[in-house]
Amino acid sequence: MVSTNNFHKLIGFSSTFESGLTSGGNANLSFSSITAPIIQPNFNLYIGLQNINNEYASPSSIIHSVSPQVGFGQLIVDRPNEFAFNDLIQGTYNKLRIQILGSDRLPVKILDPEIVIVLLLREKK
Repeated sequence: MVSTNNFHKLIGFSSTFESGLTSGGNANLSFSSITAPIIQPNFNLYIGLQNINNEYASPSSIIHSVSPQVGFGQLIVDRPNEFAFNDLIQGTYNKLRIQILGSDRLPVKILDPEIVIVLLLREKK
């Protein structure tokens, strides 16, 4: 079972695990994993906002980091202690595009239809 994705992490085996069984065999074999399964692979979630230039983040479109401390499938609530204002890149916009990114900075597919993200916008003086 050579894995080309992250499925091997979910079941607790290395990506190069081989049973030694050739195809067509009728043997019953059992193997124990040598690593703990990773059930929730995205330990940190990042909130990204298009057209933001956050000089303290990489990539610069990240405006917030969330570290869920709940069980799988439970409600994640994050209430930052302070506001974090970032500058919009100069221009005219008709929409703001928010993304939820995983630890690998790739978009996360969210199945929950009820997500609330509150943004506070202020005019620069």
